[in-house]
Amino acid sequence: MANRRNTVIMGGVAAILLAGGLTAAAAQGMGMGMGPGWGGPGGRMGGMMGERFCASSEAIAPRMAGRLEAALKPTDAQKADFETLRKAMGDAEGKLKAGCPTAAERADRTPPGRLALAEKRMAAGLDALRTVRPPFDALYAKLDDKQRDSLRWMAPGRGEGGGHRHWWNWR
Repeated sequence: MANRRNTVIMGGVAAILLAGGLTAAAAQGMGMGMGPGWGGPGGRMGGMMGERFCASSEAIAPRMAGRLEAALKPTDAQKADFETLRKAMGDAEGKLKAGCPTAAERADRTPPGRLALAEKRMAAGLDALRTVRPPFDALYAKLDDKQRDSLRWMAPGRGEGGGHRHWWNWR
């Protein structure tokens, strides 16, 4: 239960970081063991952004940046800001991974240990958010209405079906 709570905290912070079209959940799709429940076997986003994110040796940021670039189709005037955002996304991913628990932290099931792990994950998420936010805001300010609308379709909980990523929602 506490591990799930920690995973939800990390997932929530990461979701906030990635909300403007940078969601790892949308980039990963509905594959890889998604089962019944609110995000698969790990509970609310637990299996997606918790254990899978921390255990993944593959970088997620380049895939998310590619998906974002395909959705936005940045103009020549926006490309420099987009590249700054792409770099910030990579840096933020490293900061989020730094918040992943070590084996010793996972083994410590005491309340102080669980709180320390939650604090570590939240601090990493906040640091990552502070890394991505300025370049994202700079790019967002230069987007036209059509590009901004494409971001709304990428965000969780938006669009038809309440953000559930079913085949009929994909554009």
